[in-house]
Amino acid sequence: MADTQTQEKAVTTVERRPMGFFEQMEREMADMRRQMSGLFRWPALEEYRPKGLKEITWAPTVDAYEKDGAFFIKAELPGVKKEDVQVSLNEGILTIQGKRQEEQEVKEADYHARERFSGSFRRAFALPDGVDAGKISAEYKDGVLEVQVPLPAEAKPQTATIPVKG
Repeated sequence: MADTQTQEKAVTTVERRPMGFFEQMEREMADMRRQMSGLFRWPALEEYRPKGLKEITWAPTVDAYEKDGAFFIKAELPGVKKEDVQVSLNEGILTIQGKRQEEQEVKEADYHARERFSGSFRRAFALPDGVDAGKISAEYKDGVLEVQVPLPAEAKPQTATIPVKG
């Protein structure tokens, strides 16, 4: 018994860093989508609705921003093979989807934490009218996917002061 207690004290469990606000919100939204997928049907959005929504187990973190007349998306996809990533454009919706293969659980091990996600993912972004699909580029390097979408000249935001009538 004393040997068992000594072994238990020798094992240290490392706590995961606290989630940031947006990371926690993204995880809660993914959980809510999974729970509600069976409750509601979205007939008008059926073609954009992820197929097998219940099977989606994680959502990669993404930065999306505009710079120098282009729209950029950077998605962190650790553990995802390049051939398991797809980028597509359909009716103004740019979709990044793929899957991360699950590693086999080591049956003989006593896990202290299992926090790595596997399974399918899908992220979609609405693009402005007039985007030339032939000019969209995507590069995958070191687990980060970067998609660059040149924006049409008329899609650039205009700055104006709108008078308020009283």
